[in-house]
Amino acid sequence: MQKVFAEGSVVEAQRIAEFLLQHGIDARVLSSGVGPQGGSVAARPALSEVWVDDVDAERGRVLVESREEHITTDVVVKLSCPYCTAENPSSFEACWSCSRAL
Repeated sequence: MQKVFAEGSVVEAQRIAEFLLQHGIDARVLSSGVGPQGGSVAARPALSEVWVDDVDAERGRVLVESREEHITTDVVVKLSCPYCTAENPSSFEACWSCSRAL
């Protein structure tokens, strides 16, 4: 087993694992930190890692890197509502906050 993603939240790690599974790579999410317990807030958030079989490690790393590059280079255009100034994705026709037309 080899680690292909580290230091992300449980949600991020699960998304990476699902992405790898869609590409035919079996992945496991393992927690490496301490999260909140008993309603208290942890000193640091729980961190998770994604591990794959040795034979899939190189391809898994390439897929994870390409996914991260795609996410970080995506430009999300937002519109500011002229009535309430809430930010809205450019695909919205009405403001999510005040429901007025953008």
